[in-house]
Amino acid sequence: MNERDPNINSAWVCWRSLTDVQQLLLCMIVESGGCLQQDPNNSTRFYIQIDEKSVVGARRPSVSALVGYDLLAWDDNAATPESKAVLTERGLFVVKYGRGQG
Repeated sequence: MNERDPNINSAWVCWRSLTDVQQLLLCMIVESGGCLQQDPNNSTRFYIQIDEKSVVGARRPSVSALVGYDLLAWDDNAATPESKAVLTERGLFVVKYGRGQG
């Protein structure tokens, strides 16, 4: 019997517990540099800068859920708390090893 590494299995279980929206959001964060900024005009919206012209929006509940899984963390260096979320090492690990395992 082929046993899977427990850390990779944990990443897979975490990945499978995320909604499709959360999985997509996490992948976009990884691909775009690892952070989300709060919309200055709307405290319930966040955005990811994909390139100079492309921006992807996210709502606070999705971001908060990813923080709850320890896949993102609020940036303590931001001027206002919870205005910026950054990718954690665990978040990167879950995307790298949890996605596509089965």
